[in-house]
Amino acid sequence: MKFLRRHAVYGLLAPFFLFFAFFWVAPLLEGLRMSFFSNEIFGEASFVGGDNYREI
Repeated sequence: MKFLRRHAVYGLLAPFFLFFAFFWVAPLLEGLRMSFFSNEIFGEASFVGGDNYREI
């Protein structure tokens, strides 16, 4: 019984961390990845590395 009570907190916190990872961490990482590409409206995105940051 102590085992279940002690580990129940993981089951209760898991949905929060899944939500946090899916709606905050994943978009943050995708935005970081996209910042290394030159995106055109029509056509393919080309890798430009740090040039986007040098322009700023």
